[in-house]
Amino acid sequence: VIVIKKGFIWNGCTLAINTKKTMTASLIHDVLYQIKIIDRNKCDKIFYKLLKLYDFEFSLLYFLGVKIFGWIFY
Repeated sequence: VIVIKKGFIWNGCTLAINTKKTMTASLIHDVLYQIKIIDRNKCDKIFYKLLKLYDFEFSLLYFLGVKIFGWIFY
């Protein structure tokens, strides 16, 4: 269980288009990157699974984006 307090600030999908289907996944991904309770690989897999759960058509592309560039922010 992850509790995200009201007022948490995040920027959505960095360097990508944000949609209703990506906002929740990017919020959880950003929180996991910041608190670092699990490794980066698991954070990225959760992001991908959430994008697929919301039936986002570019899930794989966004996942590859965090796999390639996520190290900058983790």
